[in-house]
Amino acid sequence: MIRLVATGLWICLVTLAASYAAMEWKLGAEARAETGGAAQHLALEKTRPISVPIIADGALQGYVVASFTVTLDSERSASLPVPSLAFVTDEAFRAIYADPTLDFRHLDRYDLAALTRRIAESVNARLAAEIVADVLVEEFNYVPASAVPW
Repeated sequence: MIRLVATGLWICLVTLAASYAAMEWKLGAEARAETGGAAQHLALEKTRPISVPIIADGALQGYVVASFTVTLDSERSASLPVPSLAFVTDEAFRAIYADPTLDFRHLDRYDLAALTRRIAESVNARLAAEIVADVLVEEFNYVPASAVPW
């Protein structure tokens, strides 16, 4: 009699443990599928290098040479009639050219995080959609005008 009750309890415990494990496994697979599905729509694309003239005191001081890697929503980007990288390049040029804190005569640490955030927000605002997820700096250099061979 004791063996029969112990065997019944053991079977119940094994069944409960297997049910719990199967439920956790299924929920974990669904969570991975949801996050994996969102990541599958993202694509990395590189912009071509841009050279932005730095003008101060009415004279050309030098150039900022920059290139970026952009994380785009590939589905939304493909549905646009124009390439979204053109907007990223344009907004990057505008942000660097019009930035009053960018002064290479007084070199300080430049806030690249604010620049990339501003580029992403501006492109998304112009396209009226959340297409650009993140902007990564690939290259950001300053070349003085005296170093450019004319």
